[in-house]
Amino acid sequence: TSSKDHSGSESPVSDEEERLQSKLSDPHAIEAEKFQCNLCSKTYSTFSGLGKHKQLHCDAQSRKSFSCKYCDKEYVSLGALKMHIRTHTLPCVCRICGKAFSRPW
Repeated sequence: TSSKDHSGSESPVSDEEERLQSKLSDPHAIEAEKFQCNLCSKTYSTFSGLGKHKQLHCDAQSRKSFSCKYCDKEYVSLGALKMHIRTHTLPCVCRICGKAFSRPW
């Protein structure tokens, strides 16, 4: 196979270019390279995208979760829940004006 280069003359197409061109012309070939979650079947274009999804959603559902007693939020770590609860309890109170905050800073 050959293709025209910038000068208009024909040049041989490398195996890599030919493989890429065939993928671009075949939408099913691109679809086959997506990464699919084995728990919910969502697909991602990158392995890291799938990893983030599983860590935040699907794997989190199979692990123990910690629920907030003030709202419907859930967390996979107790520390994250404790930090969230501070937004409800506002434990840090300014000694000057009395305004309450979730964090001392």
